[in-house]
Amino acid sequence: MSGGRGRVAAALAFLVLSLQIDNTSPKIDQLTLATLIKDQTDACFRRLNETVQPNITGYCHGGPDYLGSCWPNAAPGQVVTLPCPQHIAFFNHSRTVQRTCGNGTWNMNRLNLTEDYPSRCYIHKEPDMTDLYTVQIIYTVGYSLSLASLTVAMGIIIRFRKLHCIRNYIHLHLFVSFILRAVFIFIKDAVLFGGIGQQTYNDFEDKIWCKIVVTLYNYFIAANYFWLLVEGLFLHSLIAVGFFSERKYFRWYMVLGWGAPWLFMIPWIAVRVTLQDTRCWEIKHLQYWWIYRGPILVSVLVNFVLFLNIVRILAVKLKQANRSREHSTQYKKLTRSTLVLIPLFGVHYIVFIGLPEDVTGQVKYVSYFFDTFMNSFQGMIVAVLYCFLNGEVQSELKRRWGLWRESRELGWERQSGLPTTTLSLVSRGSRDSPGNSPPRSPRISRVLPDSPVLLHYREYRVGDTTL
Repeated sequence: MSGGRGRVAAALAFLVLSLQIDNTSPKIDQLTLATLIKDQTDACFRRLNETVQPNITGYCHGGPDYLGSCWPNAAPGQVVTLPCPQHIAFFNHSRTVQRTCGNGTWNMNRLNLTEDYPSRCYIHKEPDMTDLYTVQIIYTVGYSLSLASLTVAMGIIIRFRKLHCIRNYIHLHLFVSFILRAVFIFIKDAVLFGGIGQQTYNDFEDKIWCKIVVTLYNYFIAANYFWLLVEGLFLHSLIAVGFFSERKYFRWYMVLGWGAPWLFMIPWIAVRVTLQDTRCWEIKHLQYWWIYRGPILVSVLVNFVLFLNIVRILAVKLKQANRSREHSTQYKKLTRSTLVLIPLFGVHYIVFIGLPEDVTGQVKYVSYFFDTFMNSFQGMIVAVLYCFLNGEVQSELKRRWGLWRESRELGWERQSGLPTTTLSLVSRGSRDSPGNSPPRSPRISRVLPDSPVLLHYREYRVGDTTL
């Protein structure tokens, strides 16, 4: 278990490291780095194959790590020191990194890593590896909570027919896009980084299945952005346009949410196949990445404009409806309305949307932490605001809870011999004239017609309530 967490943390270190390649050294890109690591890894295996295995018990097996450094076999208790990798241009090559051999396995440090490149080899001061491990915890917890809350929210909306309407259908599709985004993030991590640090980083070269995983991962992220845009368009139409046919436009919302991302996914796939068909397509080449990133940024900007216009309209309507009230009350209402709209419109994406690609240092890591937190918890926030705190949902849940309690009480009364009283009331109600009907039984009249306890009373009438 700890080894698995260590490999994930190592993968995160490599990912963050890779994000800085284009920014730190213009002479090397991510693809070049991957090639250099692969060359160093292959050379390491060749050297180790020519080395005689030590004839001692409990020695640690040597091999390449996730950056291509070649660690030799080591005796128990031996500390092995290597220089920081020469092929990493922004490393301080005068410094060293160490591993310690335990009893047959390399010792892990407090971060479950066998070596600590960021703190020992970076030229510029970078965040401690603890921060990267924290990022892993944040997005694992965030996406897990989002998955659970979104699944429950979907079940509630699907279960209760009273909640079936175009608005909630759109919410359901947004929930599904969040769920698929989270699922494929976990799948992608398992496929790409499951064995990092213990096996060759490039051993999935030219395997079609891992390229399919990365493609679907990118597609569902894009679909999530476009369903946020659909939510924005729908709400803007309700508030700004007034009357319009929701059902008529729903099919076009479906096309926009699930279909529009393929308009740029297909060109991106074509470019990867013809011009950059390397590894699992997980390495971003900025020249081609804009094919994918550009339309998503446009959707974010359009949604932000819709958000601003909705806030403007709400402010005008609140001012008109509260002319006699104090301004503070209006501001409170507007603030609440605005805060509720922020996660639905994905307004937080605007915060770092203009951040240049060549930014480095703490600003880059602040944006990385912010995006990771908001992206992973956004699904849970949306589920809470638009399902669990929704007045209709709460009312329906309370009603069903009350009906369930009533049905249990009726079942207990039947077992205790009390149903005879209920039946006599039903019979008397059927004999009495409509004008002289007795008062309704408050217990029975609140039970749904399809309540399993009262299904066999469907043909009787109690007062004016048909069961």
